[in-house]
Amino acid sequence: MKKITIVFLGVCAAAAVVALATIYFLRNHASDAGSSALVSKEFPSHPSAGDIPSKKNVNEAFGQQVQRLQLSVEKHPDNVFHLAMLARLLMDGHQAGDAITYFERAVRVQPKNDSLLLDLSVCYSVVNKYDAALSVTDRLLQHNPANLTALYNKGALLATLGKTADAGRAWKKILNAAPESEEARKAKAGLAAIGR
Repeated sequence: MKKITIVFLGVCAAAAVVALATIYFLRNHASDAGSSALVSKEFPSHPSAGDIPSKKNVNEAFGQQVQRLQLSVEKHPDNVFHLAMLARLLMDGHQAGDAITYFERAVRVQPKNDSLLLDLSVCYSVVNKYDAALSVTDRLLQHNPANLTALYNKGALLATLGKTADAGRAWKKILNAAPESEEARKAKAGLAAIGR
C-alpha cells in the first residue's frame, strides 16, 4: 500500500516538474513564437529578463504573480482561466491546500472540466484528504469513464485507503481499455504491488 502511495506521489511530483518546465518554456518563449496568450502586461512572463534566478527574486515573483491573480479573481470570480492559473501556481508552489479553494471555485463554473477535476483530486491527495480526492475522481469518471489518468488515480487512491480489490478492478479497466498505454504500465506495477 505504501508503494502505491509513493508511486502516486512520484507521478504527481513528476507531473509538477513537467508542468513547471512547460510553464517556464511557454512564458519565456511565447513571444518567440509570436504568441502572447500567456504573456500580457497584467501577467508578464518574467519579472526581469536580465535577472539571474535566486531564492529572493523567485519568491518575490511568485508572490507578485499570486497577488495579481488573487486580485483578478476577486474582481472576476467566474474567470476560470485565472482561477485555474492561480490554483496551478499555488499547487506548483507546494501550496496544495491553498490551491484547493481556487480549483473548487473553477470546478463550480466548469463542473465537467477533466483537467480541473484531476488537479483538484491531486491537491486533495497531497493534503491527505483521500476520500475527497476519490470523490472528485469519481465525479470525473461519471461523465468521462474512459479517462485513463482518472482510472489510474482512482486505483492508487483506493489502494492507499486499503481497498485493494477495488483498486485492482480500476487498474484492470485500464489494461482492458488501453493495454499499451503509459497508464497501463503504471497499472501493472500497481497491481503487482498489491499482489493482484
